[in-house]
Amino acid sequence: MEDSFMSNEAQARESVESFPIQKATVDDIEIEYRVIDRKNSIGDVSKAPLLFIAGLRITMDMWQPIILNELARSNRSVIIYNNRGTGNSTGGTKDYTISQLANDAAGLLDALNV
Repeated sequence: MEDSFMSNEAQARESVESFPIQKATVDDIEIEYRVIDRKNSIGDVSKAPLLFIAGLRITMDMWQPIILNELARSNRSVIIYNNRGTGNSTGGTKDYTISQLANDAAGLLDALNV
């Protein structure tokens, strides 16, 4: 059973990594993100995407690929991203506050027309 899980995990990682890492300008930073969307539902307002927000200084790579893949196989797209100053997202000039990080997340959704 462990071999089956490892195989599924590897397949899920490969599947998730098939979606390109992209960047969006949000306020004073460039945010690195990935949209995992198997059914091209990002613009469908009846199927709002799931936005995964990692903790401060944790990259978007921390999410389990098998979870992301299973959610993307449903009717939802999944958006993962790196907070300001994390991974390849730039740090900008503004303070790292909860309010600013929330504004960054909202700005990313705006940039993606969600």
